[in-house]
Amino acid sequence: MTTEDKFRICQRSYNLLVEKVGFNPNDIIFDPNILTICTGLEEHNNYGKNFIEVCKLIKGKLPGAKISGGVSNLSFSFRGQEAIRQAMHAVFLYHTIKAGMDMGIVNAGALPLYQDIPEELRNLCEAAVWNTDPESTEKLLEYSKVCIKKRKPTSSGNNKNYAVVALEHGQEGRGRERRVAVFPSQETHRARPCQGYRQVH
Repeated sequence: MTTEDKFRICQRSYNLLVEKVGFNPNDIIFDPNILTICTGLEEHNNYGKNFIEVCKLIKGKLPGAKISGGVSNLSFSFRGQEAIRQAMHAVFLYHTIKAGMDMGIVNAGALPLYQDIPEELRNLCEAAVWNTDPESTEKLLEYSKVCIKKRKPTSSGNNKNYAVVALEHGQEGRGRERRVAVFPSQETHRARPCQGYRQVH
């Protein structure tokens, strides 16, 4: 699905809700679908770029509307490679937040800051998200082999605390987004006392 297809659907829905139903546009939340990149299929390579572009269109032409999405969808092709996946998510969020994304579903406890990602990996993720290098998938696969060699065993369950994350739009280029998470349990909340989160009741 192209950027234009995504926006056309959102625009039609917005017009029906606001003009015919009288719905408050500030209560509208669009999920323009974050789809998987780096699948080996060329037609999937623009999915990350398309989402970023449609965020800009929604914010520019559909006033009041909010944007959400399931961020983990982006990196399904790297299941089991958490270092790669979380770096992809951080790079993607860095750009989608600038483009206007308001909230997303993401493994907030594992998400690195954009500037903390190793430069080589960050550049590979940038190329994959923006589809600027036709070899980006192969290069990420090669990089993942290094991660496998360096990976240390971890106890199961420590990386499963998915949360709904509200994204605060910070100063452009800083990439230090503050996160407000709805944690699945009190235990998880207590386990994150000093990481910049506050629980939403």
